[in-house]
Amino acid sequence: MVSPSAQTVLNRLKSFVHARTMQDHWKTYQVFHENVRWDAPPILLNGREKLRVVAYFAKRITKLDFTEHAVRLERSKDGVQQVSTDLTFIITLLPELLHLPKIKVNATVNLGVTDDFQTVSLYASHWTGYK
Repeated sequence: MVSPSAQTVLNRLKSFVHARTMQDHWKTYQVFHENVRWDAPPILLNGREKLRVVAYFAKRITKLDFTEHAVRLERSKDGVQQVSTDLTFIITLLPELLHLPKIKVNATVNLGVTDDFQTVSLYASHWTGYK
């Protein structure tokens, strides 16, 4: 069973992933710390504003959904709370009318979160397989 704190941060992340309009991005990107470090293929960047803009434009050509498995709560050596989880991403290339194949990516994701589990300061992803 996933702890309520970890589920809260995962739900906030899922809301950001599902946001389609710029207005929805403004509402949901607050889940990220102002100086968030995003390290996930193919994007490496620092800063919430950059992430919001990149995510908004990436969503013009893709639709993303994910399912979490095996969620773990940990505290790193430097005292930062971490939510680690195995995710399955389903990436759909747009427009869907072209019936392009969906890409399924398995990844291990580490989220560095604040002690109250409201803000993500690190998103690090490592792909473990794809089809």
